[in-house]
Amino acid sequence: MFPIHLVGVALAGRMLLSKPNGDSNKIGQKFPIKPFPPRRPTDVKPLTVKNPFEVLINGLNRQLSGILKKQPLENYDEIVANFIPQGSTILTPKRPSSSQSISFADIDGDSRNELIASFRHVNEVKTIILKKETDNWYKVAEIATPEYESISYRDVVDLTGEGRKQLIIALSSQDKDSVLRGYSLDKDKFNELFAVNCNRLQVLKLPGSDRSTSEVKLAVWKRKENDAYNIELLQWNGSQLEPSNDISTYYSSHVVPYYLKRVKKEPDLPQNWYNLADCLIQAGLRRDALIAIDAGMRYDLSTELNDKFVALKDKIKKI
Repeated sequence: MFPIHLVGVALAGRMLLSKPNGDSNKIGQKFPIKPFPPRRPTDVKPLTVKNPFEVLINGLNRQLSGILKKQPLENYDEIVANFIPQGSTILTPKRPSSSQSISFADIDGDSRNELIASFRHVNEVKTIILKKETDNWYKVAEIATPEYESISYRDVVDLTGEGRKQLIIALSSQDKDSVLRGYSLDKDKFNELFAVNCNRLQVLKLPGSDRSTSEVKLAVWKRKENDAYNIELLQWNGSQLEPSNDISTYYSSHVVPYYLKRVKKEPDLPQNWYNLADCLIQAGLRRDALIAIDAGMRYDLSTELNDKFVALKDKIKKI
């Protein structure tokens, strides 16, 4: 006889070992045994797929860093010294304010920057353009301007609007009127575009119709007596510089603030009030000009200056 106490064990074994056959009413199929999912070892990291673009960039960076490390640093002062006479003085332009003695720009339109440097030798100022071919530097062109001492302005701008840049240089001397000159570089030769007298210069780079271009205008200040200036706003018309038609806008945004500072600094000088009134008229601000005239005429004026104030009033009445 089968031991009674083993009957329960036998029944339990059959229940555990029985396979489901689709009949949910049979004993042993209500709670089928489900295998536990395999455990993932805790020390195995999940696989990650790298971004192919990131892999490409990292590879290029490694290659470029290797190339750049092999490039020696050049001493541009020594390079320039090889192309100028002994005893010359390297000149640093006074403006723009960020100017350096040596600058770089693409003037001939070959997408490679040329080296630009100016120096004084004996009684003239020279500007040279150097290019690099493979590992060697050579002089492309040279500009000589006799009887000048320093450079008050030097920059490279797209003055003509043709996508190529031009070199503009303002030279000054104690016994000569300052002059502004413009040059284009074509086939390793400088061509002078213009030369105008200039005591103060402002280069205006205004957005053009095309987002990739900018319109350049030159504000040329020519000094008169008593801290007064004759101011022209010039632009390139394809063959030469010509006056711009928005001179009044330039007066209101740049010239008027200049003379306001002069009045604030020396309010008891009637000549400052006259200069302010004159530029207010040029800016089209006639009512403000009359206020400046009245303020200036309250002082004890010379006959000459009084007549000049009266002439300004008459000018406003005729406008």
